[in-house]
Amino acid sequence: MAYIQLTLAMVIVGSIAVVGKIAITQFPVMLFSELALGLASIGMIGWHNWFKGALPKLNKVQFKYLFIQTIFGVFLFRIFFLYGLHWSSAAMAGVLISLTPVVITFLSVILLGEPITMQNALGIILCGMGIVFIQYQDVVMADNWMFLLGSGLIFLSVFCEALFTVFRKMLSNEALDPITSNIYLCTIGAVLFLPFGLYDLLNFNLLEVSFEGWLPVFYTALFVNIISFILWFRGVDRVKASTSGMFTLIMPISAIILSNIILDESITLVVLIGMTLVLAGIVFVLVPISK
Repeated sequence: MAYIQLTLAMVIVGSIAVVGKIAITQFPVMLFSELALGLASIGMIGWHNWFKGALPKLNKVQFKYLFIQTIFGVFLFRIFFLYGLHWSSAAMAGVLISLTPVVITFLSVILLGEPITMQNALGIILCGMGIVFIQYQDVVMADNWMFLLGSGLIFLSVFCEALFTVFRKMLSNEALDPITSNIYLCTIGAVLFLPFGLYDLLNFNLLEVSFEGWLPVFYTALFVNIISFILWFRGVDRVKASTSGMFTLIMPISAIILSNIILDESITLVVLIGMTLVLAGIVFVLVPISK
C-alpha cells in the first residue's frame, strides 16, 4: 500500500507540468494560482476542522519561517514555473522539476555546510549532461531559443523549491506537522496571490470559461495541493527514507508520458538519452553506495 501511495503521489506531481500547460491557455497565471490555492485552502481547512479539530495557532517564529517558505516554495515557484511553461515543453518541465533533490544537495553544501561526496558530484554532473541533451533537442535542432528562456524560468522555480526545503531544514526546531504546514502554506500563498489575481480579474471574465477550462483549477486544488501531499506522507511514514526518495524518479517519467499522451509532445531518442542520464544522476544523489 505504501508503494502504491508513493507511486500515485509522484504520478500526480509529474502531471503538474501538463496541467499547468493547459491551465495557462485558459487563465492568466496569477489568477489561476489564486483560484487553485484558494480552493485548496478552503478544502483543507474544512477537512482539518472536521477530522482533527481547529488548526493550531502559529507563534511568531513559526509564522516567520512558514512565510519565508511560502515566498520561495509557493509564490515564486508558481510564477517562474507557469510563465516558463509558455516557452518550454511540459516534458522538459517535468524533467527539470525532478532535479529538485539534486539542487537541494547542492544548496545544502553551500548554505548548511554539508559535505559533498564524489558520488554526489558525479550525480550532479550526470544530471547536467542529461539536461544539455534535452535542451539540444529543442534549442539547437528546432532553432527555438525561446525554449531556453522557458527552461531557465522553470529551473529558477526548481531553485526556489530547493530553497524551500533547505529553509525547512534550517528551522526544523520550529517545524509543524506536514499536513498543518501544507494548509498554512496554501493559505498564505492564496493571500500573497490575491492582489495579483484581482488585477488579472479586471480584464478577465470567469463566466466565459467553459467547464473543461475549469478542470485544471479543480485538479490542481484537489489532487496536486491536497491528495498528492497526503498520499506522499502516508507512504513515507511506512518505508525507509532512501526507499521513498527513489519514487521521485517516477515524476519525470510521468511528465514525459503524460505530455506525449495529452499534449502530443514527441519523445525522441535524444530526449530518452537525456532522461536516462538525469535519472542516473538522481540515483547517484539519492542512494548511497554501500561500503
